[in-house]
Amino acid sequence: IAYQHLFWFTFHPEVYVLVIPAIGMMYEIIPRFSRKPIFSQSSGIFAFVMLSIVSFSSWAHHMYSTGMSFTEKTVFMVGTLAAVPASAMHVFNFLATMWGGRIKFATPMMWSVGGIALFFSAGAGGVANSAMPFDFITHDSYWVVGHFHLFVMGTIAFGSIGFLYYMFPFITGRMYNENLGKVHFIMSFIGAVMVFFTQHILGLYGMPRRVYDYQPYPIYITLNEIASIGAMIIGISMGLWIYNMIRSASSGPKA
Repeated sequence: IAYQHLFWFTFHPEVYVLVIPAIGMMYEIIPRFSRKPIFSQSSGIFAFVMLSIVSFSSWAHHMYSTGMSFTEKTVFMVGTLAAVPASAMHVFNFLATMWGGRIKFATPMMWSVGGIALFFSAGAGGVANSAMPFDFITHDSYWVVGHFHLFVMGTIAFGSIGFLYYMFPFITGRMYNENLGKVHFIMSFIGAVMVFFTQHILGLYGMPRRVYDYQPYPIYITLNEIASIGAMIIGISMGLWIYNMIRSASSGPKA
């Protein structure tokens, strides 16, 4: 139990270490392609500080099933829920910035807006999972796998990839192929929904994580096939991205 506390005290904030820069990248992209200044810089900074603090105060929500007292669990449940208003500030900031703006849905903007949608979805799953009774159902199931990876893929990867598209002309002096970039986004978004939303449902059906194979129940087979197809779609889209970057860096139109 002591090892688990040490582990999660380190690696719960580690997720926030990744997500905070990705959100910062969206703060660069969304005002630019909305052609408006950010709605509220001060609330965004406050939300970053809040997330940094909360990331260290909610580590044991990974440990509800270890036999902690009800009081301890309640403290960590409240600490987890404290991340909700901080995350919501960012989402509100982004939506308020876009509201009434002259939005240009270039590739970086598409990735950022998709990242906001999946960030909201992943956060909603986290809010549900912070409730102790529900966590006892989903603990060590594929619900948790879906929640975590929806965060990593849907927020961190989407924000970072959008920012790489945004920085590409500055770095190389050339433009990428805009149509390929949009196809890359659409395929990745569809694939992410197919993989990670399906994993949430698998968790509710009781499929455990950390096993090398699953029981051949018809519902497991069908849902895992859907998730596998989604993963293949993501893989193909990433191949398109690499092709786009390499070709555009050498022969794309000058920025």
